[in-house]
Amino acid sequence: MRSHVPLISLQALVVSWILVCRSAPAGSIGISWDWGKWWTYTGISGPKFWGLINPEWSLCTHGRRQSPVDLQPRLLLHDPNLGAVHVDKHQIGGSLTNTGHSVVFIADSGTDDLMFDVSHVYHQNSSSPFARHDETRRQFGDHAVDVRGGTMLTDDGRDVSSSGLFDRQSEDRMGMEQRRRPDFEVRNGRLGESETEKEANQNRDKRTAAVNIVGGPLSYKYQVSHVQFHFGTGDGPGSEHTVNGSAFRAEMQIYGYNAQLYKNFSEAVTRPHGTTAIAVLIQVGLLGHPGLAKILDALPRVRWAGEAVYVFPVSISELLPHTQHYMTYEGSLTQPPCHETVTWIVMNKPIYVTRSQLGALQQLQQGKRGLPQARLLSNYRPTQRLYHRTLGTNIAFTSADCGVPTRPTSYTANVFK
Repeated sequence: MRSHVPLISLQALVVSWILVCRSAPAGSIGISWDWGKWWTYTGISGPKFWGLINPEWSLCTHGRRQSPVDLQPRLLLHDPNLGAVHVDKHQIGGSLTNTGHSVVFIADSGTDDLMFDVSHVYHQNSSSPFARHDETRRQFGDHAVDVRGGTMLTDDGRDVSSSGLFDRQSEDRMGMEQRRRPDFEVRNGRLGESETEKEANQNRDKRTAAVNIVGGPLSYKYQVSHVQFHFGTGDGPGSEHTVNGSAFRAEMQIYGYNAQLYKNFSEAVTRPHGTTAIAVLIQVGLLGHPGLAKILDALPRVRWAGEAVYVFPVSISELLPHTQHYMTYEGSLTQPPCHETVTWIVMNKPIYVTRSQLGALQQLQQGKRGLPQARLLSNYRPTQRLYHRTLGTNIAFTSADCGVPTRPTSYTANVFK
């Protein structure tokens, strides 16, 4: 017979452990405490206790504009002023990183100040994968990665490491290439860029051009920062948002920050109108979504926490389903510190992945290579109470007979077994 530990006992245990750690002198209990790495999706470090683990995360427990939520059709309110959401169509590059909590595609925006860590608490951290990605670019420029071949950025010394360091063989090859090719040449008596350098600069500009999200419920321009994935175990649920109580197999979230008011995601995530997130629900089908192929094909190369690979080209707009309909509400980050600064846009149509593509997500590991832990599974937060928030939509529910507004009855997707 399974025994149940009362919730109050678990809360007391967490609080007692926190008090012990905070009252003890540094190093006196033989640990190096890192709040950002301690939270998980299960047990006494799971979602129910995030607000107790760290007082700075109190919104996770006490906030009333938390995400995700259950999208109930009967509560949807049609807003005729909600237009289509527009996402820039050009292709970009970025680092696909296993953070230990999720797998994240970090857009290469061309800025060096994007230094927040999705796997920790969305704050500036020089050890974050974002910082490592920018440091790699600062040290080695466009020669740091073979963007066409998708050269791996790992921490085991092959090619480019996640800490931004070449192995010696790669560094020598880069040096020989640079010595062979001048950055500038004299043409018609004038000093200018060589054709090769000019082409390289143009390619770099394409990879780092900002992708913006505008329209819909947004009053500002939001620049895409990163894309994050949530998924379940086996054939179980994995999405964070649900529709009328039904979960999907996975969920992709495209985050952007208010580029008109703030410098980067780190600043925007704590400020009013700071961020937006486009949620795309994912179901299993016979054919995968073409726009996701580049990212999903790279998953075996980021199996362990801390590993990363540079992916190019990726079109953010092609990650979206073919629909202009969506639901929207004001909410929060779905992981600590749960800042309530996110305008959510949930697309009203799922995209599909194959069973093998979902399996590649489910093979990701929480631990680093050589220090294995459990697999990275069921990394989704349960739905939160709505607390009288408005669920808006641009779907006009009208009766064909008399034009009377009606409520939708269901949100369906094909299910393949």
